[in-house]
Amino acid sequence: HDKVAVFEAKVAGLAREAGLSQCVNYGFLGRKYQSEVLGAVDAYKGAGLDLDAQPIVVKNPLSEDLDTMRVSLIPGLLKNLVHNLRHGNSSGRLFESGYVFRRGPEGYEQDLRLALVAWGQPLDLWNKGEVAVFFDLKSRLQKILDRLLISQVQWNPWTSPATLLHPAQAATIFIEGRNVGFLGTVHPQWQLNEKVRVPVAVGEIDLKALMRGQPR
Repeated sequence: HDKVAVFEAKVAGLAREAGLSQCVNYGFLGRKYQSEVLGAVDAYKGAGLDLDAQPIVVKNPLSEDLDTMRVSLIPGLLKNLVHNLRHGNSSGRLFESGYVFRRGPEGYEQDLRLALVAWGQPLDLWNKGEVAVFFDLKSRLQKILDRLLISQVQWNPWTSPATLLHPAQAATIFIEGRNVGFLGTVHPQWQLNEKVRVPVAVGEIDLKALMRGQPR
């Protein structure tokens, strides 16, 4: 596990270098909230991510909001985003790395992931041309991949993405022969539900898949 921890710390450092602020959330989430955000979890298989349709239930939850183990890092990051917006941060760039949980054939399993979220336009006097949040997040993620010396990265249109994402603004991330995650603009319906008036983009990557052949 030491190798994994060292790699995770390295990726976190690169994410901070790419201008993302780190979040650390609980491994628990409310079942209702988690399923409302993610929609049908089978869709994520198209991006190479395995999410448990029946999240693992916590026996003695601290509260109803924390009654299942998280199956993705994105619901937690979107909570962070909404909290930030309510407190006056009209733009932000966040990431979290950590474990998500599922049932496997041998019992409970955990997958190491990296998730990212971007919203709004940074208020910058020099930033005359606005960059769509999707492309802003993509360039930051590309920086991280470049620093890991991962060269064969393909961004392929994700033609039938998860319901959380805008159907025409989502891409799978294809690295060295396999899909390892996705990036996309969040669907306007989620923005309406959460009263979020700025564009939002999210992404999630299987960190173990990026570990192959590391360090390079």
